[in-house]
Amino acid sequence: MPCTGCTALLYCSDGCRQAAWTSYHQYECSILPMLYSLGLGHLALRMLFTLNSGDNGNGNGGFSQAKDVIRRADHDQTTDGDKEKRLALNQTSEPPFAAVYQLVNNNSARRESMHLQVSYGITSGLLLELATRVGYLSRLNLETADDVHLVGGLLHRHLMQLSANAHAINDYIQAMPEEGGSQLKYRDVPVSSGLYPWISLLNHSCEPNVIPTFECGRLFLLRALAPIAVGEEVVNSYCVHFARMDVEKRQERLLDRYNFVCKCHRCELELKDGLNGRYIPLKCKSCP
Repeated sequence: MPCTGCTALLYCSDGCRQAAWTSYHQYECSILPMLYSLGLGHLALRMLFTLNSGDNGNGNGGFSQAKDVIRRADHDQTTDGDKEKRLALNQTSEPPFAAVYQLVNNNSARRESMHLQVSYGITSGLLLELATRVGYLSRLNLETADDVHLVGGLLHRHLMQLSANAHAINDYIQAMPEEGGSQLKYRDVPVSSGLYPWISLLNHSCEPNVIPTFECGRLFLLRALAPIAVGEEVVNSYCVHFARMDVEKRQERLLDRYNFVCKCHRCELELKDGLNGRYIPLKCKSCP
């Protein structure tokens, strides 16, 4: 079922279409081609648009709640280091925005070039301008210039958070069999990105005990790779499994993307004993 205002989106039902329109698509519909070129900037703007999804997109109830969360979080000064506090916010009756806002943005540990830092500022300014032009800011009934600045700062924060917390949503795409063959093949292809605050609280390991999977498009499931004992930490991989990349390259990638030096059990083992955990398959001598 297509959107009545553009040809870009299809929905499974009229109810799904109406829910999307009320929550965010009424603002995105006319600017989708530009949003597609902004990468995670599109998701950052979507996060802003859905602030008021609870009040059918009218008024500024969601924004008022967000301001209250920001005020309390900045007062507590726990937003960048207290994982227990962030976990508690994911399990309480706080508005969903609280769990998102408490995610780390690694602002104090970032190693990006000045060029990339400037690009975050320019992109957040562009997103703020787009939100203004599609009428979203007028819906918020912002009272002061400080409120406008807060929205711009929130977009900037979301951009930095997404660079460290967004997850690629993959789907298995069926490929046509090779010429002369009959076997269907499937490829794991990234189709979108999403933010899952609870999943973002998992620590990294190059030898994870879970693997992320998706069902029905965006339902995030963690599947155990091995038996997990009671009280054992659940760890996910932010990068590449140790069997697919040498320890030096893994650590370089993690430091560049997530701003930390990995000291997981697998890295410590490989660095200490000089092991190469990368799996190198052997080709069958009989196969062409």
